[in-house]
Order: sequence, then structure tokens, then C-alpha cells
Amino acid sequence: MTSSKDLAKLRRKELPPKAGERLMDWEAVLSACTYPPAALEIIGESDFTTHNRVGLHRHIRASNVLNDFFSREHFEGKTILELGPGHYSFAMLARALGATVICVERYDVHVELGRALGFEVLDIDFRELTPEKVGRPVDGLWMKGAFNACVFRTDEDVTDFVRIKTALLAPEAWGWCVTVNMTPKDQPPDLPFLEHRIEVQRSAYEQFGWTVRMIDEADRKRYAVSYQGSPYYFVRGLPRAESMPAPTGVARGEHRS
Repeated sequence: MTSSKDLAKLRRKELPPKAGERLMDWEAVLSACTYPPAALEIIGESDFTTHNRVGLHRHIRASNVLNDFFSREHFEGKTILELGPGHYSFAMLARALGATVICVERYDVHVELGRALGFEVLDIDFRELTPEKVGRPVDGLWMKGAFNACVFRTDEDVTDFVRIKTALLAPEAWGWCVTVNMTPKDQPPDLPFLEHRIEVQRSAYEQFGWTVRMIDEADRKRYAVSYQGSPYYFVRGLPRAESMPAPTGVARGEHRS
């Protein structure tokens, strides 16, 4: 049961859409993102301190993205792939809008969570994905905070990962990706390397037909995209993103919590 205090917080995080219709209001979000008792127990087993409890803000901020970037036709009757679903906020919202969502997750607790919520969850390395392993080319791809260009061995490996992801898409498919880039925790910070890899990542997306747009600092909280080394949206098939500012110059690899 959601308390009145939590409901008030939820409503404060619900923001008017920037354009077009509101796909989901806070009541629809709350209805779509309901965890049965078994799922709540699984969430509590997560080793990630930010993921071992339910936060309603996750759901409403995912809905802010949907309301600002998407239309109903992006979901109704579509098959969508999500990489790194976490608490499955996006997956539950997309399902409520009429999509079939296939999720890819490696962490065993979150694999179990997705299956408890009724999703098909592929326990497979992102870099090993093919349309055959997914089962079909997909109509949409969502990835939020699940691609760190700094952990790849070479620049070519970063480019190849974007190629693999793009190959999963049907010809008219949409894509929405926000990455997180940071040097591995067991290595000293290396800002020049970080900034180089961010630009390798950007170039790879452009090479494979994605549109690159700047993340407005004012929108980071709106969409919960306050990630390190994350200056860009990578999108395709989403006309509302076209009006956003394009990159100019080289991005800075600033730290974000």
C-alpha cells in the first residue's frame, strides 16, 4: 500500500510533457509499476545499495522520458528490447502501453526479478546479442545507464558494440540510449582517456545511423540521467529529439553522482 506521503512525492515528480500528449499520468504509472510480494523480496536481496529498495521516483522519471520523447505508436503492438532493466520501471510502463518487452540482464537477482514480473529475460552478455538470440529484430531499443565505453579493451570494441546493438533493430525501429562512462574503480581516474572514449562512443553511434543530442543540465533530474561521463542522448526514429541541441566540440568527462 502506497502511503499518502509517497503519493505526494510521486505527484511532485510528475512534470508536464514538453510536447504532445501525456502517455501516462501518475495514477497510470502507479498502476503499471506494481510489485507483488515475491518481487519485493527479490529486490531486497540486491547487493546494489541503490537497487535493494523500491523507489517510486524511478517510475515517474521513466514516465517523464516516455511523455517527452514518445508517442503511443512507439509501443502499441511493438516488441521492445531493454538492456539493463534494473527495477524494470521502463519495461512495466511500456507493457502497460501495449508493448511486448524482452529484457537483457546479467545480475542474477535482477534476472529473477524480471521473470517474477512476467518478462522474458535473457541472461546473456550484451556483446553476444544477435537477432537470432533475441528471437527477432525488435521495434525499439531502450538502454539507460548500461554502456560504459571505458571498460572495453580497444576503441574498435566500442564501435563493434554499437554495431551489434544496431543490428538488433528492425528497419523502422526506434532507439533511446543514455550511457554512463567511467574508468574502472580499480584504476586511477584518467580524464583524457575518459573524454577520448566518450567521443569514440559518439562517433560509433553516428557511424551506425543514430542521432546524437546534448543532455540539457536542467533535464538530468527530470529523467534521472545524472551519470558520470554522460553528455549525450543517442536516439533514432524519435522525431521529438531532433529539436534538441546537437553536440558542438568535444564533451567534457565531468563526474556526476
